[in-house]
Amino acid sequence: MALGVFGFTVNAAAVARWSRKTSDALVPAGPLQERFGPFDGLYFNSRAELDAYVRARRGQLLAGEVGPGKLPRNAPEFRGFAQGIMPEEISSINRNLGGVVNLTGDVSTSLANAARREGFWNKSATLVRDIAGRHMFNDANKRTAQAVVEELMRRNAVTSGITSDQMRKVIQRVATGELREIDDIARALRGF
Repeated sequence: MALGVFGFTVNAAAVARWSRKTSDALVPAGPLQERFGPFDGLYFNSRAELDAYVRARRGQLLAGEVGPGKLPRNAPEFRGFAQGIMPEEISSINRNLGGVVNLTGDVSTSLANAARREGFWNKSATLVRDIAGRHMFNDANKRTAQAVVEELMRRNAVTSGITSDQMRKVIQRVATGELREIDDIARALRGF
């Protein structure tokens, strides 16, 4: 799949082969000595190059070329989870459970908030708070939050934590405002 943006052509298959470049020496600055990034550990010499890369990467995700089980552990798209979840997946889970539109916030922002936390349960607690506590969607917020946490547990082989019934009760407490702090939500989800 080739993608043309601002005069640049990016082959999505080539993007998948790009190695992660973390050293400044690997990507020299452009004529204006301005670089954009890092994004996926890469720096770009122009905003157009960055946009082309992002669009190609998004095309790969939507085409199923990359995604859960196809990206390396801790890939930037996973927002801090070893094996994470994409914003489109969370929105799809909500739609499958009866939701139609976002009401408050954005799924990408919630995942970015989770990425700032340390540990699986703190990251999961952030998602529960943002989805169920802030009523992100017009419907099925609690069910979406539970499905997301259970999917993350499955993908990351997390076997500790509370049962599904207990999780439903914790998420209900978050939705009603009884639990608000990330540490408290994480402790309740973890079970200790």
